[in-house]
Amino acid sequence: MIISVWQNASGRIEVKRRHQIPCDAPVYSVAPYGKQSIVYCAGNRLYMRRLNNDAHPKKLEEIAEFKLRSPAVQITVNEPYINCSCASDSLCIIKFEEGKVVAGQPPEPSKLLAHYSDEIARNGFSHYSPLENLFIVSDKQYGIAGLWQPPDKRNTGSLTTLFDTEITSSVSRLRGGSLRPPWHANKPRPGVLLPDKDIIGSGVDGSIFHFTLLNIDALRLLRYIQGIYTAQTETYRHHYPPRVVAVENTRLRADVDGDTLLSVIKLGEKWLREAVENEESEKPMGRGGVSFRVMVENVLGPGGDVVTRSLEYVKGLLEGVVL
Repeated sequence: MIISVWQNASGRIEVKRRHQIPCDAPVYSVAPYGKQSIVYCAGNRLYMRRLNNDAHPKKLEEIAEFKLRSPAVQITVNEPYINCSCASDSLCIIKFEEGKVVAGQPPEPSKLLAHYSDEIARNGFSHYSPLENLFIVSDKQYGIAGLWQPPDKRNTGSLTTLFDTEITSSVSRLRGGSLRPPWHANKPRPGVLLPDKDIIGSGVDGSIFHFTLLNIDALRLLRYIQGIYTAQTETYRHHYPPRVVAVENTRLRADVDGDTLLSVIKLGEKWLREAVENEESEKPMGRGGVSFRVMVENVLGPGGDVVTRSLEYVKGLLEGVVL
């Protein structure tokens, strides 16, 4: 159903039904396509309809249809592409091709064609594209993944998984936004891929998540700090009890838990210095053959006390976020 909403001369809000489309199956999602078209999923089928201004009365005419393997629970549009989070097939990217019109010949029909799909069949929930060809997707098994769309489709029709991890709740919607107040917005954030963009997720249990995309050097440093805290959690369990993870994690861990890093901040610089010294006394070459100093300098550059700088770096990433 399509309705119009406007404010009349007296200031009252009026609502009028414009179009109603009968469907044989439940409608799971809908999105506008251009100025005169809509795309929606009813059952396992994706439909596109366009407003025919020449008809009397005006009506939305079906111009293309595509059969999905499972219902699309979220649709976004980046013309000519239609991005669908599907209930059993994660992210599917459908391309709309306008039918050609040749003088003196009947017009060719418009088409919806499969363009890309996730290489893993996830129970899709939501998606968000912070960059061209990059998608952050969520599923119903607490999963968050980063998918890359190769620019050349000649080699593969599958999206490439860049990272895949689990959090403590399924995220029903992903959105872009800004969570930092003005006095923090322009501060440098080394190692952050999109310093001016925040990714926000709403969990099915009422929780709100804030995600930040990191480069590999920042990820390695922060996971090191998280790792030495986790290894000593038993010692400090009365102060900072370990979080309960909803499901056993068997995925590729390419994430850092901000709550754990916040616990490190609360323990302070003295604790972190002793923890790093103990870790490096047991593993002189560091984790993976890279010392703590090298990890810090790869992100922040040379100079200064590495423990002090690393803790200030973590504070800068976590502080100033408004939820």
